[in-house]
Amino acid sequence: MAGLADDTDAVLFVGYHAKAGIAGSALAHTIAGGLIADVRCSGHSLGELGLSIALAAHYGVPPVLVSGHDTIATEAAEVAPGMRCVVVKTALGARSAALLHPDEARDRIQQAVPDALANRESVRPLRFDARIRIAAAVWHNEHTRQPVMRSLTAYDR
Repeated sequence: MAGLADDTDAVLFVGYHAKAGIAGSALAHTIAGGLIADVRCSGHSLGELGLSIALAAHYGVPPVLVSGHDTIATEAAEVAPGMRCVVVKTALGARSAALLHPDEARDRIQQAVPDALANRESVRPLRFDARIRIAAAVWHNEHTRQPVMRSLTAYDR
């Protein structure tokens, strides 16, 4: 996630989807759908939203709103309680979703932003204040689609 700076007041995530492995979620993936089965930071399974929230929290920037699939709301509640969620797509399966008309989706997002910004102090994002252990499960066999967890790195602040 680019663009975080000392003068950033808040972060809004638009057009997000569920992390890899969420059954019944349209286009669920994390970083590289055919390669990454799961990413864990100090034991927490995180998708792209969770990873971005943790990065923003590291820099002291509150995540205030996410819009996207109905299945992203569950991850949002886990990684940033208090963050507003605007559902603009409802999963109909792994490869299809019912979408709001773009004008309606835009209007719902625009209506939610002022409240999300006003209540940014109530958001409690996932933070890692100590050593972070990062591990990823990668698909090792295209035929069985069984993931293997591999520890990639450790990061000390």
